[in-house]
Amino acid sequence: MKEVEKDKKTAPHSGHRRRLIEKAKREDLSEYEYLELLLFNAIPRRNTSDLSHRLLSRFGSVQNLFSATEAELLSVEGIGESVAMYLFSIGRLCNSYARKMSKGYYGKYEPERFLNYLKNLPEYRAEEVLEILLLDENGYIILRQQFEGGVERVIIHPENLTKLLLDHKPCGVVIAHNHPSGDPTPSAKDEEMTRKCQMLCASHNVILCDHVIYGANGVYSYYDSGELKAISQDYSPDNVIKILQ
Repeated sequence: MKEVEKDKKTAPHSGHRRRLIEKAKREDLSEYEYLELLLFNAIPRRNTSDLSHRLLSRFGSVQNLFSATEAELLSVEGIGESVAMYLFSIGRLCNSYARKMSKGYYGKYEPERFLNYLKNLPEYRAEEVLEILLLDENGYIILRQQFEGGVERVIIHPENLTKLLLDHKPCGVVIAHNHPSGDPTPSAKDEEMTRKCQMLCASHNVILCDHVIYGANGVYSYYDSGELKAISQDYSPDNVIKILQ
């Protein structure tokens, strides 16, 4: 009898879990819902919604949660040793993956640290390589996408950037590419590319945080130079609408 009552109590959770799984297939979940879904595997017969909210409230962000120590995780009400180790292990795997994918620069985007990283690259390639960094609302890198070009220049095709914006829904974008000549001074083509990228970002309500050009002789930042501010004003969302009309 007690077992039947227990099954009745867990039945509503089963229906909720199935609905959440269906939403996940459509990639239509919020961060706390993704966390709730993740916790299903660690807590098979309990509502994990409240726990998901408590975890994000305690750590402030998913990044902080998955960087937490086991002791910090255990301090959250409802977290036992097995769940703490489950989340701890996922966090360490995510951080390891991010380090490998970012090839030396990962975690939170910090302009000065990123410029120093580019300045201190051990070598510069003979062909142009362009990277797009997608940032979340807290400035953390969620994706680094690389495009390779020839000896002269690499091109961002509008459809490629548009697909990245639609698929990953970032809050910010950073563009970085090298000049094999060593001189980081922007060319006319670089200026054109920056304007086009700003217009695309503005049309998707995404901030173009910087376009950085680097080479053996230094680094040029559109943000630091003040040029990006002028471009952003010229291609603000309102102006983009006027341009597209």
